[in-house]
Amino acid sequence: MKQWVDAFRDSLMSRVFIILAGIAATYIAVGYGVAAYYDWPVALHTQLYSNAMKYGTMWFVLGLISYRSFYIMIMIRPQRLTLTILRDLRDNYFTPQKIAQGIPVVLLFAMMFSVFTSFKSMIPEINPFSFDPLFAKIDAALHFGHQPWELLFPVLKIALLTTILSFIYKTWFVAKFCVLYWQAFSTRNPNLRAQFFITYMLVWILNGTILATLLSSAGPCFFGAVTGLPDDPFAPLISFLHQSNEIMPVWDLFAQDYLWNAYEDHSITLFSGISAMPSMHISLSFLFALLGWAHGRKTGIFFTVYLVLMMIGSVHLGWHYAIDGYVGMAVTYVVWKLVGLALKDRSEAGAMDRVPAGCSRSSE
Repeated sequence: MKQWVDAFRDSLMSRVFIILAGIAATYIAVGYGVAAYYDWPVALHTQLYSNAMKYGTMWFVLGLISYRSFYIMIMIRPQRLTLTILRDLRDNYFTPQKIAQGIPVVLLFAMMFSVFTSFKSMIPEINPFSFDPLFAKIDAALHFGHQPWELLFPVLKIALLTTILSFIYKTWFVAKFCVLYWQAFSTRNPNLRAQFFITYMLVWILNGTILATLLSSAGPCFFGAVTGLPDDPFAPLISFLHQSNEIMPVWDLFAQDYLWNAYEDHSITLFSGISAMPSMHISLSFLFALLGWAHGRKTGIFFTVYLVLMMIGSVHLGWHYAIDGYVGMAVTYVVWKLVGLALKDRSEAGAMDRVPAGCSRSSE
């Protein structure tokens, strides 16, 4: 028991958790303050994702147990299979250190996601959608006078490909939780873990809340509804998506209706809130790629391919202007580098402070 108590105490008093808790507490306090200032009619939530995280944790644990069991069964083939699996899980995964360091972070992000969704739902109340026409013009200027979806359309104007992209795009909700769990319980590289989580939290705040509010936009799928302009450059794309849905399912159309209904009802529900700029789908997919390359070549390649597919899907499915993704990646990269430099400087400063008395620093 003492081992578990000490592990949780060390986790809660660790530098990275104190930083994350401080950022989260500030974000939550500001969220309540902004809601009160704008007299937001719906109460902010801090427990909106509690059930989602509970079931997500359950599936993550079951997936880990299944993976290790099949790996040991097929690759190692020990004589005492059950005992070997139990020992592997006990010694390598369900250790006091990993459990104690992972659970507080998961609970912290459950609250963060809930307040983020609440904040996101308030964006049009704080700053009504107004940037869509400008972003559409910028997209056309950056892509040789064409909207990006028009450049992709000759290849993707097939119902099957659209359905595949729609499925992949929906896996982002699974990916963001899986990567969170992976790093929450990882002890392989503490500095990389700290860099990831601090960047992860700051990106949600900077891209998902601050810039999303300042650059309030709804995205191509809602362009006609929020601008009221007769000339909607995305109308042919949305029409194609509906036609394609009659052949094979395009799940994003249901999601778009879900978000629009929540927007009109001023309600806060799971995953509600409309915001295009910057794209959080691309911001986090890019962060996963940065993390992947820091871990190794295979992981980096996997997440890079995932990023490319997410970028294509965000445009072809009508969610985002291409510039939403470009800005999201640029901000994420800057935050990732700055956090990495800050952590490196602190580590080096700590190492210098630990030089034994009587040893000159220059001699090192």
